[in-house]
Amino acid sequence: MAGNITKVKEGSYRLRYKDYSKYVKAKNDSEAERLLAKFITDIDSGDFTKPSKVTFREFA
Repeated sequence: MAGNITKVKEGSYRLRYKDYSKYVKAKNDSEAERLLAKFITDIDSGDFTKPSKVTFREFA
């Protein structure tokens, strides 16, 4: 698989693919792998956008 999974602590994983990173909660390694596959699909299809800092004033 093209991405990377790092176990942060029990039940938490960091998914990385290209310049994107995301923290997720998963019950086990195989669930984390499924989440990574979905993460990669979302990035490649353009459905995922990097979170950005937005002030409340800009949001409202």
